[in-house]
Amino acid sequence: MFGSGSKKWFIKNNKRQRTKGRKPVNRKRKKWVAKVLKQHREMILKELDVSKVLPYLVYDKVFSLGEYKEILGQDSGKKRAELFLDQLSQKGPCAFNAFCSVLEEVCPHLLTCFLLDGEDGSAGGNKKQGQTKPAHSQENALSKGQDTVCFLPMYTDPLFDTR
Repeated sequence: MFGSGSKKWFIKNNKRQRTKGRKPVNRKRKKWVAKVLKQHREMILKELDVSKVLPYLVYDKVFSLGEYKEILGQDSGKKRAELFLDQLSQKGPCAFNAFCSVLEEVCPHLLTCFLLDGEDGSAGGNKKQGQTKPAHSQENALSKGQDTVCFLPMYTDPLFDTR
């Protein structure tokens, strides 16, 4: 009645239950996350208010209470942001996903810049066919040395062209 077949089924079912929880993280995704954080580090340091983002990440158990106190205990906002980014980059892609979810509510223009930069999975920016060079007003801002956060996509597809 309880032959060798039932034992195999029990072991297979047990293995299936163990791997069901979290997705395995691959190296390519880890590299992409590290590259995005590195490329946009200066912009994040300037524009991100860590005190708005951090409570959500503590609630989601990405950061511990000790890390929360350590980060918010820093003197200036820039030091808080530097420590926050250092710790976030060590936590991996799952933490970055949680960070992006919070950015969607708190600071959506930063999230937009991340996504526009790496739509095709590589952090190269403007590599998709639908995007072209910056608009004339953005080129003028660049030539004058003004900082622009990110470019809006320009579509050259005839379906989007309303001229």
